Amino acid sequence: MTSSLKLKIYIFIINCILFGSVYGQQRFINNLRSFNDLFMNPAKIMESHGASFYLNHRQQFWNMRQNSPSVTVVGFKTNLNTRYSQNLLYTQKNRSHKYNYAIGGYYLNSFTGGIYEQNEFCGQFGIQWKFGQYLEMPDYYSQLNFGITLKGMNNKYRGNSIYLYDKNDIAFSSVSLSDNYQVSVIPGFQYVNDVIHIDGFYSFGPKDQEFAGLSFMGSPELNGFFKETALRLNYFGNQNIQVALSKVHDLGSGLSNNIWSFNYGVNVFVGKKYSEISSIISNPGLFFGIIYKNIGKPSKRKPDFKKPMRKNIFKGAINLFDANFNTLYLGPSAEAGLVLSRNTVVCECDRMYDQFLLDEARNTENLGMLKNKETTFLKECNTIEYKSSYEKYSVQIHQIIANLEEDLKEKEIEKGAVYETTPFGTQEWHCENLSFTEGITLVSSQAEWDKLSPKKPCCCYINFDERNKSYGLLYNSKAFKSISNNTKLKNNGFRVAIKEDWNKLFQSAKKDYFVERLYNCGGNSNKGFNLKNSGYFDQEVWYKPEDGQTNYWISEDNVYGFQCDSKGEIMPDEIDPDLLRERTEKSAFHIRIIKSK
Repeated sequence: MTSSLKLKIYIFIINCILFGSVYGQQRFINNLRSFNDLFMNPAKIMESHGASFYLNHRQQFWNMRQNSPSVTVVGFKTNLNTRYSQNLLYTQKNRSHKYNYAIGGYYLNSFTGGIYEQNEFCGQFGIQWKFGQYLEMPDYYSQLNFGITLKGMNNKYRGNSIYLYDKNDIAFSSVSLSDNYQVSVIPGFQYVNDVIHIDGFYSFGPKDQEFAGLSFMGSPELNGFFKETALRLNYFGNQNIQVALSKVHDLGSGLSNNIWSFNYGVNVFVGKKYSEISSIISNPGLFFGIIYKNIGKPSKRKPDFKKPMRKNIFKGAINLFDANFNTLYLGPSAEAGLVLSRNTVVCECDRMYDQFLLDEARNTENLGMLKNKETTFLKECNTIEYKSSYEKYSVQIHQIIANLEEDLKEKEIEKGAVYETTPFGTQEWHCENLSFTEGITLVSSQAEWDKLSPKKPCCCYINFDERNKSYGLLYNSKAFKSISNNTKLKNNGFRVAIKEDWNKLFQSAKKDYFVERLYNCGGNSNKGFNLKNSGYFDQEVWYKPEDGQTNYWISEDNVYGFQCDSKGEIMPDEIDPDLLRERTEKSAFHIRIIKSK
């Protein structure tokens, strides 16, 4: 607190002392703001989302002993289920429900001056609208809260022989107020954002219940003196206003989320209160006390990611000194309060998991981003304390990533960018017959093949049937040349296997006894070289897989043949030079690629 501000407060207190001269009472509870307004302003039951139970007792003027005025309040509030997730999930971003409801109630017993007793039973209802809440920062938003209180009261005099009528005192201005039942209605509002809290209410009903309150408080999100500094105006009718300035100042945090705060403030009445000769400013008061707060660690009640986390909050407060300067001879007041809340908390683990469920997010373009989120999720959410809630979600996220990786691999294979490989000796071969179409014309009929193959790079499925896709594509000689010079394959570390590569492979297989790993004649395994009878088209004759052989280009004008019946043997193709031209124009054989060294 600055020296200038301290001086202003001291001057304010001195003025209160100089102008105050008559007897008065502090009816309002000055402790924590939540102990005060929670039961007076019904809109405040919407300020936080969860359930709360509170108890407050104020004993005024200790020296009056058994006639000491007192106020005791016991109450609760709880939010009703709403149709949207409290976690503000990404999959629900288009939902328009930005409101929720709460109900509450309290019992109040007020004993005034040893003579007059009042009992109140109250029900409350509130509704909240949210503004400016974004997916990126769901904890921060503006809220407009409305509430209404309906309460029934029983007013009773404890002293039957004492005449208490006083035309200047609202509470005792009518004898008919004694020992009967009455109803009061209190509407209230509240506006909350990250800078200021504004709330007000008005009590309608019997004359002694007609009063209003308006308060302005700096948000707890602020830094500096205006954090949790409140200015309040309480209006009692007939030009009687109570003005209060209060401040909650955090003293620091201890272990286990314990927070201690200093609560202090001043208040005065402005106007005529109890007699025709009362001063303009009367009954100045000063209070200060200690607040203890314990904020539990958020936890999941159910492992449903749509259900928010919850944290327990325990608050206790006691006023160490609370008195009016004009009534010090009556002794100070004692006041204590307790609040136990279980509030909902937006859970980032739920929101991270929810992002994996978005259709627009689950695509291969976002794979890198999702992998980073998976790492963060495992680090922050798959810990021992949260494992029971998020273990199954970790498995699901891992599967989503794996599926996307598989999709990406398939796309890259189609583009000719990435291929699964298997090492054999010092070589690393692609495990399947090539299916690569960049710069190659995929032909779908024999007539089209006969027309196009002599002129341009072409490929086709066996017998032009796409159901033979698992065997890979067959290429003409021009396609072999095109693929051998393809930049994309080269940039990804691959090249077309030629005669020398095949010879080296089979020499190593015989020497190191892994010939069996090269073949997949039963068509069951995909972890080896997968060499099997795959068919080919030689000049004008189709050789289908069941014919028992497959041929591979090893150059633009030569092929190697393989058969499952002759494992480990290469069958060089010896062709008459006169037929070479026709082969290069019309024949179609498989191609294998190998990792470049």
